[in-house]
Amino acid sequence: MYPNLGADVAWLNIKAKLLSDPALLTKLKGYQVAKTKADQAKRAKQKMATLASSLSFKDPEDPELINAIAVKNKATGALFKWCRATLKCYDIYKKVEPLKLNAEKMKKAKEAGEKELAETERSLAALEASLAELDAGMKVQKAELDELQRVSAEMERKLTAASTLINGLGSEQVRWSADMVAI
Repeated sequence: MYPNLGADVAWLNIKAKLLSDPALLTKLKGYQVAKTKADQAKRAKQKMATLASSLSFKDPEDPELINAIAVKNKATGALFKWCRATLKCYDIYKKVEPLKLNAEKMKKAKEAGEKELAETERSLAALEASLAELDAGMKVQKAELDELQRVSAEMERKLTAASTLINGLGSEQVRWSADMVAI
């Protein structure tokens, strides 16, 4: 998991390359779990399991394992504790990262949906305003039509009455003319 160690991770190489690095603590503090590769984590877990079994521990997660290592060398115990914590973080990261990516994807989809909803609501409001305007126009036109139909019916009634009167007067004219001739 530490760069530039190569495939040979024997204690002398670790001691020479890793522990002699004056920036080791800074590198450990700034270690980014996201950059850990699956094969690195697997090898580290195997090495930790091997170390645990060599010290007669069945479980590399046993809390007493750190004490057993720290008795031999406190720095190594602290480094083992850091490795175990980092591997736990890696395991959590591997579970959480897909969920995080899915959450981001869902957030973008939600934002796109909200944007589409807002656009649809704007369109709906415009259509409702247009519909209200058309309804108002229709009511005015309907009132005008009703008035015209009322006036038309009134005129037709008057026309009928006038026609009846004219026809009645026409027959009266014939009778008056006949009366005038007779007088």
